Amino acid sequence: MGAGAILVAGMADTPEENSRYANDLVLWRELVTSRFGASHADVQILYLDGGSSLGEAATLDNLAAAFARSSDTIEENDPFFLVVTNHGYPVDADPARCKSTIAPPGRFFAWPETSVFPEDISEMAADLKSRRQAFVFGQCGAGAFSELASEHRAVLCACLAHQASSALPSLPWDEFLYNVADALGARSSGKPPSGNLRDAFHRAKAQSSADHEGCDGESPLLCDPGDVASRIVVRAYFGQYP
Repeated sequence: MGAGAILVAGMADTPEENSRYANDLVLWRELVTSRFGASHADVQILYLDGGSSLGEAATLDNLAAAFARSSDTIEENDPFFLVVTNHGYPVDADPARCKSTIAPPGRFFAWPETSVFPEDISEMAADLKSRRQAFVFGQCGAGAFSELASEHRAVLCACLAHQASSALPSLPWDEFLYNVADALGARSSGKPPSGNLRDAFHRAKAQSSADHEGCDGESPLLCDPGDVASRIVVRAYFGQYP
């Protein structure tokens, strides 16, 4: 039994921001391999234009191909993670001010600035066999992707659909992605790791920013109708999955 993941950062930014996105992906690669037993071959990284050694270009075609490979290799009882960092577009809280013809809401970006909507991910993920899927979105407006939750899929969002997400003020990671990974034991925080993804989410939520550069902060969201997150268990902590 193993695990698999697709880790995505798709839109170029400043060098400092690009470095932070890379840190997010490396952190989650370490987490999925060390705590959930994934092989490096089953952790696919899509990073910007593919010009670095970190991963392939984060194009829409490569994202679809990554899902196709995971559908072939990840089995029913294997945990599977989709983790998205980088930019998204928050849905305006006031529909009268939401100019969707200019900036369609509920999306993140593939390379170079290609919009990826919830329905795109739903179609790409349709053939996944895993019954322990966790889709983790760290971008602004992440809550728009909560509609992807299902009996076999938990969706964790850094913020609600109309909110901006936060970076850690003192460390070069996305706040929510870091806090979830840290709760699962990806880095040494001095605290025992959470036993499962549901507990890790609630620990991360308790640490979320109350304010973000004058915005209303981020309100992490877990949508999990099948209680999947409680069955995504840290393998290195408990020894094996139930």
